[in-house]
Amino acid sequence: MPRKARETSDGSRTTFTIRLPPATGSWMYDLAQKTDRTLTDIVNIVVDDCRTWFGLDEQLVKALIQRDADALKLNQRDYISYLLTERCAAIKEHGAGWEKDELKVALARRRDGSR
Repeated sequence: MPRKARETSDGSRTTFTIRLPPATGSWMYDLAQKTDRTLTDIVNIVVDDCRTWFGLDEQLVKALIQRDADALKLNQRDYISYLLTERCAAIKEHGAGWEKDELKVALARRRDGSR
């Protein structure tokens, strides 16, 4: 059973002690150095991305993505793996970056808050 986490004195953070395989720890440390962040920042980013489906709108996740994953009987990790596999198939068929113009428009709309 996991030990209970400890909160910081101001309640803004919770402290956990975890063990990681050496390769995972090295990868996280290297990523922290490459991005000029702390190891704590990297752990928070990775965990928060998983928790929030990489920052997608919560209603979108509930209405579409989670429903699709449930229908496919896939947990979050397996569903993301499935999506990446599908993306690999599209790249193989169309070539790398085949939809870059559409992506620019979609990212601009997302930044502007429009659909």
